[in-house]
Amino acid sequence: MNLKRRRFIMLVVVLAGCMIGWHTLLIQRSSVSAESPDARHIAVVQSSFPMFGDYHYDIEVRRSDGVLISRMEVRDKLFGWARDPSIEWADDSTTVTIGIRDGDAEGGNSVARKRISIDVP
Repeated sequence: MNLKRRRFIMLVVVLAGCMIGWHTLLIQRSSVSAESPDARHIAVVQSSFPMFGDYHYDIEVRRSDGVLISRMEVRDKLFGWARDPSIEWADDSTTVTIGIRDGDAEGGNSVARKRISIDVP
């Protein structure tokens, strides 16, 4: 194998390793969960926030025995510092509301606030 080809292969391997490291080591992740007031359901929001945008929220509502009732993925292209989402259950446990705030503008208030309500059968 000639020297140019060997250098090219090494460059490709190093770049691939950097990309894998970037996407695994430099992503902030969190998981927030809340049980319904009647203890029949659990809402879980798993979040991942890469360093340069593309917020990703995986929202699940499960029965207390683990059966999946509802699942939703939310992707957002805002940049900024991540904040954990909030989970609020209605008093009668029929609706769960997920609050998402993201896109911190240089230490100021968040740029985007979203609320997602899910009806629970």
